[in-house]
Amino acid sequence: MKITLGQLKDAEVALDKVLKAELDFPVAYSLRKFVRAIRQQKAHYDEEQNLIVQKYGQKGVDGKLIYKEIGDGKITFDVTDLAAYQAELKQLNEVSVDLDCQPIDQKLLAGIKLTASDVSFLEPFLA
Repeated sequence: MKITLGQLKDAEVALDKVLKAELDFPVAYSLRKFVRAIRQQKAHYDEEQNLIVQKYGQKGVDGKLIYKEIGDGKITFDVTDLAAYQAELKQLNEVSVDLDCQPIDQKLLAGIKLTASDVSFLEPFLA
């Protein structure tokens, strides 16, 4: 299944709902390969994004990134070259990856409460 890293990032919250939902064993078991593939690509995205942040984030005299925690484990920081930072993030989001799994059969998600927005972000992952 081909997706972009940007699609994976956009679907992160909705995928988290699916992956944390309590499911019947056969459904959970059938999603196991999908979970592994998603986690592997998410880790890759996070590593690459961190490199971009380290490259363009404003640093203190100690060479460490200056950031401010804004809650829910999120941070904000100033960048030294906003246009270059945004260009590299855009390029990262456009990277196409081939997940070693099949799309999720929509029937498997029947018992999970999702918003229309969640479903919209999940579309690239559904069969």
